[in-house]
Amino acid sequence: MSALGAAGPAQAATYFYKPGHPAEDYAGPNCTGGYAIRGTDGMFFLTAGHCGVVGDLVYGTDAEYGRIAHNPYTTRDTALIKPGSGVDAQLVVDAQQIVVDGTTGRSPGTGKVTGIFPTSSLGANVLVGKMGMTTGWTEGRIYGVITWHGMTAFCSTALTRGGDSGGPVWRTDGTGGVLAVGITVAAYTSTGNGCFIPIQTLLSYWGASLPVFPAGREGTMPEPPVEPLPTLSSEGLVPAVGTR
Repeated sequence: MSALGAAGPAQAATYFYKPGHPAEDYAGPNCTGGYAIRGTDGMFFLTAGHCGVVGDLVYGTDAEYGRIAHNPYTTRDTALIKPGSGVDAQLVVDAQQIVVDGTTGRSPGTGKVTGIFPTSSLGANVLVGKMGMTTGWTEGRIYGVITWHGMTAFCSTALTRGGDSGGPVWRTDGTGGVLAVGITVAAYTSTGNGCFIPIQTLLSYWGASLPVFPAGREGTMPEPPVEPLPTLSSEGLVPAVGTR
């Protein structure tokens, strides 16, 4: 899979979206864009629900690339960006499922998403990485869970600040690519530790699938949880949203 979007007219400018790009709402919050997913109504980009309201235009690295089309916040902290909706007709949005640090342009290995890291394997001390438009590429280990807007969020020591919400959480697949783990939604103000909703939870909620690249050579299998995760306190936990 080289791209998820259909090829546009030759004369049109193309915005090449990648998970980790900005998801800036000039009418409100600044966030980060997450994975591209596909449902019965086509392709969408995941982000956090607190990152804007339905109808808001979303801006990326150098142009608008979509509009928030679905958002159940505050019941659930997740939203979908519809690519190209309301965007200049001369701009075609072409999505590539390649995780990138939007602050530097770097990717872990190839950055190509080759699969999903299952929620059942999100145990204590499992190492994950995250991309966010404020703190960039950071990594940390999972240490607890918390209920967040009706969903179970997992928290790690990966540094997370306001503006990182919506960005992809990932784990290397052992072959040079990455496995999708989740989407950042919150951070602790005292420590900067971040929390994310698992990708399987989000796909189930939206009734969607995750387009991926073919896997390379056989890599490491996801390990089962080493030990159960404690339930954390919500004190000091806030949406990881940026403001202008």
